[in-house]
Amino acid sequence: RKAEVALVESTGTTVVRQCNFTRGTKEGCTHTAIHLHQTEGVSIEHNDFHGYHEVIVNTGEIKGAQVFLNTSVQPVAPPEGPPACFLNDTLRSGKLRSTVEYNDVYIAHPTGALWGTNFELQLDKASMKDAILDGDRSLVTHFLKDEESRRTQDLGASLRAAIWQEDAGLVRVMLEAKANPNEDGNLGWMPVHVAIYSHQNVIL
Repeated sequence: RKAEVALVESTGTTVVRQCNFTRGTKEGCTHTAIHLHQTEGVSIEHNDFHGYHEVIVNTGEIKGAQVFLNTSVQPVAPPEGPPACFLNDTLRSGKLRSTVEYNDVYIAHPTGALWGTNFELQLDKASMKDAILDGDRSLVTHFLKDEESRRTQDLGASLRAAIWQEDAGLVRVMLEAKANPNEDGNLGWMPVHVAIYSHQNVIL
């Protein structure tokens, strides 16, 4: 099974943390982000996943796993195929499910497949500005890649949010996406006013 990251018969401690997974970053690996098989001591935490049909697939016994505080934006599945899922545990291991906590999955049509402290969120109700302020990179990537979704967003508010976050790279991307740097916001503040007020000379 092809995946961006394959942990097969690994022992010891493996930590996958604060990574930004985007479908297609490795040739031929566009379906699965992480494949686990006979794995011991793995922690998958604080990652962003965008565009994968399956985020995590487990095909073998697993010990000492932790999967928490990840964010995923998942595509609409083709009519003839299975629905997109965050975790595909082929062994249906209760041990693994019990360690999967506090993950947010943005999806076009929620399936009710998640459990406990994991949540499916309606993708078309998401806000680009809030995603920037919350640091949800996978959701920001979705809006930047999907022109139709981006048209429903307030690009001026999103640009101001990127400036508040002091993210010069994202500010540049927002301007390339046609965000208006001269648009008035709350109290008449333009994005340039936000940059001046917060002393962000790099952005200016």
